[in-house]
Amino acid sequence: MKKVIYTSLVGAYDVLKQPLVIDYSYDYICYSNDFDTDKIGVWTIKKIPYSSDSKTRLSRYVKIQPHKVLKDYDYSVWIDSNLQIKTEAFYAAIEKQIANNSLISQVPHTLPPIDCVYDEIKYALKLAVVSYRDAKKQYQHLKQSGFPKHFGLLENNIIFRDHNNELVKKISDSWWDEYLSYTNRDQFSLMFVYWQNNFFPTYLFGPNTCTRNSDCIIYHPHVRILSKITLSNIIKSLKKQPVKYSKRLLALLLVHFID
Repeated sequence: MKKVIYTSLVGAYDVLKQPLVIDYSYDYICYSNDFDTDKIGVWTIKKIPYSSDSKTRLSRYVKIQPHKVLKDYDYSVWIDSNLQIKTEAFYAAIEKQIANNSLISQVPHTLPPIDCVYDEIKYALKLAVVSYRDAKKQYQHLKQSGFPKHFGLLENNIIFRDHNNELVKKISDSWWDEYLSYTNRDQFSLMFVYWQNNFFPTYLFGPNTCTRNSDCIIYHPHVRILSKITLSNIIKSLKKQPVKYSKRLLALLLVHFID
């Protein structure tokens, strides 16, 4: 049985973080075009087998398509590059999923506590990390497809998969197609694909534990709190950074028209 923990780093966005605890029954792979070496600490560096002018899409290809890039492995664990394995309990959680024949396992979305993709799209629009046009296009696509509100929302920053399973491959390919058709926010499309396939993953650490409150993962955050994104706070910030916050103000107003 071959197991791999993998990540991707593009555009020198972050420092490749070494696990504080290593389990040598796993391989560790980082897909990146940024390094001239084939090894950094425990991580084996591999080139991204995909071409795109978008750095985001480069990293998303290996994230979403493990059955194509990791064919020789039986199980894979994707972790975002801002996560760091802290304790042996991380590996114990993975082994439990394998023992239970889980196909896919993730963690719940808890910051902010959102259980609905529609609300997540609105939240991203308020942060101005997606354009109104792109957000509305995907929002309406989900709505017209009959995708229910409050179906659930998981974080995509850590994903265990039995990635060569036929259903998992179908989900991964459908996710990739949805992702390419709409925004670069992969979280907008995965739950929709689960719903289409009458599937829901297991919880990796339990129904109330995510990467931010888990004892076995260190989350190195770029946290934005929704409560701070208010009309009054944005207006106050306009004097300091008028271009940035004028976009944020516009996004905050447009979110009311997305439905």
